[in-house]
Amino acid sequence: MSLASQLSTDLNVFFDTDDFAVSGTYTPSGGSATVIKVILDQPFAAVDPLTGVSIDTHDFEAICRYSDVSAAGPGATVVISGTTYYVTNQPQRMSDGKMARLTLSKEAIHG
Repeated sequence: MSLASQLSTDLNVFFDTDDFAVSGTYTPSGGSATVIKVILDQPFAAVDPLTGVSIDTHDFEAICRYSDVSAAGPGATVVISGTTYYVTNQPQRMSDGKMARLTLSKEAIHG
């Protein structure tokens, strides 16, 4: 079995809270809360030290199992370490089909 295949089938490696992941309470809009494991990616701005040009910025994102958040969308929330994050769009399924990326905001989405 290739390493890529093994990692794709054993997502526990990525979602171990002793290593990469944290526990979060996910609540779909109008649904019941459940605890899931996520890898929280926080926004940042990198600046090229030679030119002073901003290299990259992005929103809060949560990497999680697609099966945990397949019904996510605006109105859903993820609470991590006491901070509420609001889901801003549908989950973006990653190329392996088993993981997803959720774009999050600390501001509630009104629509």
